[in-house]
Amino acid sequence: MGEWCCELRLGGPSWVYPEDVLPNVRRLAGRVQDVEWLVLEVTHGLPGPEVAEGLAALGKAYGHSYTVHLPLDLPLGARDEQARRKAVETAREVIEATQRVQPWAYVLHLEPAPEAPDNAPAAGSEAATDWSPWHERLAESLHVLGAGAGGEPLIAVENVPGYPPEALWPLLDRLDVSLCLDVGHLLRQGRDPRPLLEAHLARTRVIHLHGVEDGRDHRSLASMDQGVLASLLRSIRHRSYRGVVTIECFAAGPFFESWELVEGLWRRLQQGEVEP
Repeated sequence: MGEWCCELRLGGPSWVYPEDVLPNVRRLAGRVQDVEWLVLEVTHGLPGPEVAEGLAALGKAYGHSYTVHLPLDLPLGARDEQARRKAVETAREVIEATQRVQPWAYVLHLEPAPEAPDNAPAAGSEAATDWSPWHERLAESLHVLGAGAGGEPLIAVENVPGYPPEALWPLLDRLDVSLCLDVGHLLRQGRDPRPLLEAHLARTRVIHLHGVEDGRDHRSLASMDQGVLASLLRSIRHRSYRGVVTIECFAAGPFFESWELVEGLWRRLQQGEVEP
């Protein structure tokens, strides 16, 4: 791990070892180019300033950047206005608490899933469901979050298994938010990630890589078709992608196995040993 990935900003999550965030990042520092700081829930409070200061110091010392994964299941697109406002406020508080590390991106799941409206087409109908009210509510929420983050491009909306990624495209058309393309989530949906990566790489600020095994994601990349993985890396290299690629495995074994696979494929691509 190190110089080989000078053209690839490869990172890992802040939960690789069963320890708190600071010990995890200390153990990863010097190996990764980015750390995904997982702030997936705030039931027990926001990250304290000592954590943010410690992470900022590690980033400065070792040269890695940070992405921040905002809490899961924030109902930013909820019909209920009070719930939506509370979700926005929670997200803003996390953004403020983590700004010390100057994140490359704030990764965000857009919840709840787009609901069928009262006049939705009958089951089996070819008519498209109208998700525009969901988009309207989300656009309002994301505009506020973008202002707090320092600009909408720093907000990276992630495709999730609960609905098709196409539900996100209207938001990308109307806002300046970025995309977090999660390859593992696409595989879990039975989607080929390659055409979506090609089509949306210019708007993609973060890529999440992880495998799917027995219907469960965040597994080692050894479970992914290696031809597909090589194609994704080839596109990243060919297009001179400058965003972050996070190996999103939450245990040391799968994480380092995946890292070695990516490292090996990347070296072979650099040396012209992987067929187009």
